[in-house]
Amino acid sequence: MTKKLNKYIFTLIITLLANGMLLAAPENKKEEIKTIRTERNYIRKGNEMYNAKRYADAEVEYRKALQENKDSEIGMYNLATALIRQAAPNDDPNDKKSPISQARTLLNDLTSIGKNTSLMSKAFYNLGNMDFNKEDYGKSIEMYKSALRLNPNDEQARQNLRLAQKKQQQQQQQNKDNKDQDKQQDKDKQQNQDKQDKKDQDKKDQDKQQQPQNNNQQNKEDKKEKQEPQQATGSPDNSEQILNAVQDNEKGTQQKINAARAKEQENERRRTKNQW
Repeated sequence: MTKKLNKYIFTLIITLLANGMLLAAPENKKEEIKTIRTERNYIRKGNEMYNAKRYADAEVEYRKALQENKDSEIGMYNLATALIRQAAPNDDPNDKKSPISQARTLLNDLTSIGKNTSLMSKAFYNLGNMDFNKEDYGKSIEMYKSALRLNPNDEQARQNLRLAQKKQQQQQQQNKDNKDQDKQQDKDKQQNQDKQDKKDQDKKDQDKQQQPQNNNQQNKEDKKEKQEPQQATGSPDNSEQILNAVQDNEKGTQQKINAARAKEQENERRRTKNQW
C-alpha cells in the first residue's frame, strides 16, 4: 500500500511540474511539447494495434504520428515494420506504392538521417532480411554487417549474417555448376553437329564414288541394246552365204522341174506316136 501511495504521489508531482513548466514555457515551446505528446500518443496507440496484429490500423496511427513530427525516428521505424507485416510475397519491390517498397524507403531514410543508433541498427537488420528474401545475399551480408557495427551485441544479426554467407557460397557454387553444365551441353551439341557433318560428307563422297560405276553400267546396258539388233539381222558375210544357199536350192529345184517336164513330154510323144 505504501509503494502504491508513493508511486501516486510521485506521478502527481511530475504532473504538477509538467503543467507548471507548460504554463511557464513560451508559446512555441508549448506547441512543441504538445506535438511531442500527441506524437507519442499516436505511437502508443499504433503499438497497441501492432501487438494485436492489426497492422493496417497500426499503420494509420504511425502515419498520424509522422504528421505531427515528420522527423520522428520511432514513427518511421514502426511504420516500416507495420508495412513489412502487410507485404505479400509477390509484392513488386519496384512498385513505389507497394508496402515492401514503402518500408524500404523509410528504412533507408532512417539509416541516412537517423541519430538513434539502436533504431538505425534495427533498420539495417530489416533491410538485410528484405535482401535475404530476394536471394540477394551479397547485399544482405552488407546490411547485417552494418547492423553489427552499430550494435555488436545483436546476436540475431550475427546469425543471419552467417546464414547469408552460407547461402551466398551455395549460390555461387550453383551458378558455377550451371555454367559448367551449359558449357558441357554446348560442347556435346558441337560434337554431335560435327558427327552429323562428317556423316553427311561421307555420304556425299560415297555418292560421288558410286556415280562413275553407275554411268559405266548404264553405258554397258546402252551398248548391249545397240548390239542386239545387229545380231538379229546378221553380219553382211552371213547374209551372202544365206542368199547363195537359197539360190542353189532354187537351181536344184528348177532342174528337177525341168527334168520332170522333159520326161512328161517324152511320154506324151510316145503315147501320141503309138496312137498314130
